[in-house]
Amino acid sequence: MTEDRAKRKRSKLWMLVLPTIIGGVVLFFVLPFLETPRRLVMGMFGINPGREESKSISAVPEIPCPGPFEVSADIENAPLLQRDEVAKQYVGIQVDWTGRLSNIDKLDADRLDLQVCVTRSWVGTVCYFAEIKSADYPGIGLLKTGDRIRMQAYIKDAHPGRINLRDAKIIR
Repeated sequence: MTEDRAKRKRSKLWMLVLPTIIGGVVLFFVLPFLETPRRLVMGMFGINPGREESKSISAVPEIPCPGPFEVSADIENAPLLQRDEVAKQYVGIQVDWTGRLSNIDKLDADRLDLQVCVTRSWVGTVCYFAEIKSADYPGIGLLKTGDRIRMQAYIKDAHPGRINLRDAKIIR
């Protein structure tokens, strides 16, 4: 009788342990392919906050242009009375920049002002600002501070550490 009881105990134990092990193995291999609901919804609206470690290939090619640090440094390194002239050289240049969302201000019912910053530990932070229509990006309200954004636009005006853009389009 005791042998029969021991077999039943082992059988019950395996009925609990085996599904747990199988479930763990399946989750280990499946979880990396699942996306959070926030990312799924944002993808439906064409907005992807991205991750620094993911190197996704976009269908829209990047435009060769000066980076925000180059623009800011060029203006900052110019003699004080020549800064305005150096800044004017950048007005109208098309840019394709990627940075981290810092803030969104509501200008009115259908216009938003995005503040996107790029930080380099050895240089500092440069922020660029762009006005967009909220109707063009219905999922914009799901973005959080620090989300990665790629933007194509034209330089409206520039100052050391701050660049204003016009005709901005969020790419991802």
